[in-house]
Amino acid sequence: MSELLRVENIYKTFSSGEETLNILNGVQLSLKAGETISVTGESGSGKSTLLHIMGGLDTTDSGSVNIDGVDITKLDETSLSELRNKKIGFIFQSHYLLEEFDAVENVMLPFLMNNYNKNEARKKAVELLVKVGLGERLHHHPSKMSGGERQRVAIARAFMNEPPLILADEPTGNLDNKNAERVVELLFDLSRERGHALVIVTHSPTIAAMSDLRYVLRG
Repeated sequence: MSELLRVENIYKTFSSGEETLNILNGVQLSLKAGETISVTGESGSGKSTLLHIMGGLDTTDSGSVNIDGVDITKLDETSLSELRNKKIGFIFQSHYLLEEFDAVENVMLPFLMNNYNKNEARKKAVELLVKVGLGERLHHHPSKMSGGERQRVAIARAFMNEPPLILADEPTGNLDNKNAERVVELLFDLSRERGHALVIVTHSPTIAAMSDLRYVLRG
């Protein structure tokens, strides 16, 4: 398998008044296509910050993030936005679905941002929603769905553009144990079945143990 993601010497600090907090200190990791890794650590260790840097949602003080051979830390915002939409699928603790859209329309959005055919987008969105077990909920709006259902819609949306890299930040954090187990199994199964690389930030040792590699950040 070829290397898809390489993070090299990432440093990140935050300033609070006169105090400077060192969040990430020379973090390095790599991920091959189709591989799954977990990032664990105590609260405040920088897990989510690292994930956001990997996805180009936050900046580094120094270091590089290479995705498919492109150092995203050197891209302008337009190029970075284009790369994110084509190369990365995001799943967050909050689902960030649009209430005015039903499940199919929410899943279609990333595809339509690339100016693809609307009928093709709808067909693909339906296929993904059926795949995640929501074939009977296609036209329900987020407010009419359970937390687990909303997160499964978010998972389907992340896979819509078939990005090589999926970044998941505590995707089960707002779910009860039963729904959390179903969602995380679905996420790992879809990633491996379709050959997507997956980085998942989690507090759960059980979830971390499901990944091919485990990284632990020390605060």
